[in-house]
Amino acid sequence: MRVEWVLAAAAVAAVVAVVVAAPALAGLLSPPRQRSLQGPRAWDAAPPCERGLPARWRGAVRISEEYRSAVVNVLKSDPDTSKLLSEGYNVTAVRPLVTAVVTGRGEVVLRADRAVVLLKGPSGHAWALVDVSEGKVLKVVTVSVLKKA
Repeated sequence: MRVEWVLAAAAVAAVVAVVVAAPALAGLLSPPRQRSLQGPRAWDAAPPCERGLPARWRGAVRISEEYRSAVVNVLKSDPDTSKLLSEGYNVTAVRPLVTAVVTGRGEVVLRADRAVVLLKGPSGHAWALVDVSEGKVLKVVTVSVLKKA
């Protein structure tokens, strides 16, 4: 009798293992999906100011000229970024970092206190993290492109 229960338990375990493992094995054994390299990707189709936002917010968040000018004024007041602007770098994208704040009363407030700014220049690219509420540049990263002779 004991042997019959052990065999029945083993049979149930085998059935459960097959049911659980079959979808996983099917996924592993199926051929990989091919991605189309033709045509623009969704990233390239989005306007530059929206590329840093989550996909569900693209097209829904627009940057006002007032916000853009506030960010550019902060860039001009910082010595490092004003040097880049004087060297010929141009502001090509302003990407706000939108955060949701829940107040004590349970209300949700969306804020864009910080922004990432893309600058393109004659010798490369630069990114600046700007704190708009405090009016200062927190970080600047520059990448120089070397040209072959």
